[in-house]
This record gives sequence, structure tokens and C-alpha cells, in this order.
Amino acid sequence: MAALQVLGYNKKEIEKVFTNLDKNELSTEELIKKGLNLLGK
Repeated sequence: MAALQVLGYNKKEIEKVFTNLDKNELSTEELIKKGLNLLGK
């Protein structure tokens, strides 16, 4: 989440997207990529 905040995304936006992701099965890199993908839509 911190990486996406540094890129300028709002914490509430990030939290909304991350509720849909399975954080236990994804690496940090995969979480960032999927987060960026979902935030960009």
C-alpha cells in the first residue's frame, strides 16, 4: 500500500482495491502490479 501511496494514490482508493485481492497468495510485486491495474481502470 505504501508503494502505491508514494505514486500518488489515495489511501482510501488503495484500501478499496485491496479488499478484492488475496494478499496471502501474492508477492509484493504482484500486489503492486494488480493494484496499479485496478486503480487505473
